[in-house]
Amino acid sequence: MSMGFADDLSEPGMLYLRPILSTIPKGNIASIRYPDQAPGLFLYKESDIPGTKSMEIYGEQMPVLSGSEVHYEGEAICLILGEAPEVLEEAEKQIIIDYESNYTLDDFDHPRQEQFYEETILKRGSMEKAFAAAHQIVEGEYLQQDPIRDAMAPIGALAVEKEGVLEIKVSSLWPEQVKKSVSEVLDIPQTMIRIKPVNPFPTDGEKIMLPSLIAVWAALGCRFTGRAVKVAWDVPPAPLPFLRSPRSRIAFQTALDEKGNVVGENIDASIDLGAFSFLSKEMLARLVIGIAGSRYTPNTLIRARGVKTSLSPTRLRCGFGIIPGLFSREVHEARIAQLLGKDPADRKLEAADKKRIPTGGSLKKRSDRLLIEQVCSASDFHRKHAAYQLMKKRPAIPGRGGIFRGIGIASGFTGDGFTAKPAGREPWSVSVLLDKNDKLTIQTRAGAFPGSVKALWKHRAGEILGINPELIDIDPIWQDLGGNGPLVCGQRLSVTTALVEQCCNAIKRQRFNVPLPINVRKNFRAPSQAVWDREKLKGTPFHRLTWGAMVVEVDLDPFSWQPSIRGIWCAIDCGNVYDRKEASSAVRTAITRSLRRCTNGDLLISRRAREAGIFEETEQLSMYPIEISFFENKTAQPSGVAQIPGALFPSAFVSAVSQATGIYLDTLPITPELIHSFMAKREEE
Repeated sequence: MSMGFADDLSEPGMLYLRPILSTIPKGNIASIRYPDQAPGLFLYKESDIPGTKSMEIYGEQMPVLSGSEVHYEGEAICLILGEAPEVLEEAEKQIIIDYESNYTLDDFDHPRQEQFYEETILKRGSMEKAFAAAHQIVEGEYLQQDPIRDAMAPIGALAVEKEGVLEIKVSSLWPEQVKKSVSEVLDIPQTMIRIKPVNPFPTDGEKIMLPSLIAVWAALGCRFTGRAVKVAWDVPPAPLPFLRSPRSRIAFQTALDEKGNVVGENIDASIDLGAFSFLSKEMLARLVIGIAGSRYTPNTLIRARGVKTSLSPTRLRCGFGIIPGLFSREVHEARIAQLLGKDPADRKLEAADKKRIPTGGSLKKRSDRLLIEQVCSASDFHRKHAAYQLMKKRPAIPGRGGIFRGIGIASGFTGDGFTAKPAGREPWSVSVLLDKNDKLTIQTRAGAFPGSVKALWKHRAGEILGINPELIDIDPIWQDLGGNGPLVCGQRLSVTTALVEQCCNAIKRQRFNVPLPINVRKNFRAPSQAVWDREKLKGTPFHRLTWGAMVVEVDLDPFSWQPSIRGIWCAIDCGNVYDRKEASSAVRTAITRSLRRCTNGDLLISRRAREAGIFEETEQLSMYPIEISFFENKTAQPSGVAQIPGALFPSAFVSAVSQATGIYLDTLPITPELIHSFMAKREEE
């Protein structure tokens, strides 16, 4: 199947669909004046929905159309369909909505008790006793704002009825949820729905929840009109839901003994989930896991809350809440090292040999020591960090030139799969057929995977069986995969790849002992043993961990306060790496997105790129000296690689800019204006 992009979809005689979005953040709809419905123009409201009026995921719901109440700016009020986009533009101008908006907004900075969705607590030991006996207490508050509200690629869906089956093509990383949502809203059985994912990449989280909503709109239009319906944007409008990254505020109190060892912590975290939340328990669990980091502390209290606000629902970024959690942890660790006058890498190495992780799980092996040593050696971290500390004692004069340079380090782990057992625990399955003509067919639920992953399967199968990869077919299955979560959880990709390899090895063993054709099927079911208690946040949270370490070195222009990347060094342990080129590409892509988030979308132009006249983001990244190392273990199953670079880069970058400026920075995104305000404040003091 061709994995095209959503805005390229078409069907003969199709209609175009646009949602009419609210222009206020909260209130009631007093009245709506609709245009005359000319031939070929259709309009549908919440009252026209035949099934449930909301999308539901694991008990959390959001209206498909707003009805009489508006919950956030950008909420869909009604749907209009027409023969051409121009018809919809003219009709939209004639729709007049009168609002009653005299409502108190739900604010993130000063939330009321009724705004809390969920609360997740990790408690161990006696935090009170630890603080009472502490030699020193280090405090810090770490903020991540909402820097970017856009999509990385076209988003859309096309619905058409063929032979009694509603076929939906959609750019989604979670096609099973798309089918479930369409079934419930249209009140038709899932057997009457076929989901065909089109290319969902690249993505930064907007391809998880938003496609289900768009697919429901397209499916409603198709069932109402009996015609194919397309809803798609090359550049989606900013007010749409699930395009906004969540804001977070995480406050640390860390108790140290006389030797600088951490003996207790009290941490309070809040994350803005918007007017409606999905997977909030999962996000908060991962937020706490990220906050806890990889250093085991005997006395700990971490309290994390999801906050309801009058903003649009947030996107479910890769890694969910683990990224803001790990950011706060790593920047706080750098702060402690600075106050103690220690090399932050040395401080990390002191804790790297412990087999216990903060949630209490005991690991047979931790690879963070090797990874930290690798990036320190490659970047010359110890020498540079000491040299840049000395440079801060002879600061350059702002606006008069000089060198502002810094280097930062971060390390930690991310994981594959949900922290909760998926509902039903349906197995993953892969079937591989070698026919009498030595043609190989791999059958799997592969529709949501990008072409590069399927090319990897072909290459690996051809390598095992000695078959030309061009003669291998991938035959996608369109049935439900089950409640195993979106592709960004990592587990589906790593497990499916391993099953393909297992099937091919089984065929290799039988190939010359039994007659062709040979058909081998392998299943994987998530382990049932209790290795993790999500309610108590105790044990090992993921079925596989990916460890990583990263160093970022920056220059700071003393005239514009614009940071420039001098170098990025990244070392990752993700088990068996099937394709280093593809894995390196995934790491670079994750770093690119982190650059955008860390700088409010402003491009970080390196000196080499500026001198070469290169201003495109992807071309700029190639100008940065990025070194990527993989600690490969051929005997270990692969784990996801996409989460860890995005989790580590923000804190390493902030630590580097903090050293360059001599200012304790604790906020993302970092902009020249923010740096200038901090520098000016320091001069006043």
